[in-house]
Amino acid sequence: MAPLLSKHEYNKAHGAMPGCLAALRCKAASLGSLERTEEAQEAARELRAATHWLAVTHARAHIEIRINNVFKTLGFADVMCRGLCIAGLPD
Repeated sequence: MAPLLSKHEYNKAHGAMPGCLAALRCKAASLGSLERTEEAQEAARELRAATHWLAVTHARAHIEIRINNVFKTLGFADVMCRGLCIAGLPD
């Protein structure tokens, strides 16, 4: 599957909302999907520091249930969760 954002799109958006949990989740997932593993792991550490309880299953539940799959792109939740796994977020 393709990454959530292209490298150009990610670099453009990076840092726009530094303390926002949704932005940190997207940052970790996007970097993981782009196979920028070290940066993805750092983003996951930031995310875990802010939300020590967060796991991939929580992120999937948030996407699919709480926000009612607002991202209608087929496979979005799968790509997001795969990127978070690559970033090192626990299941």
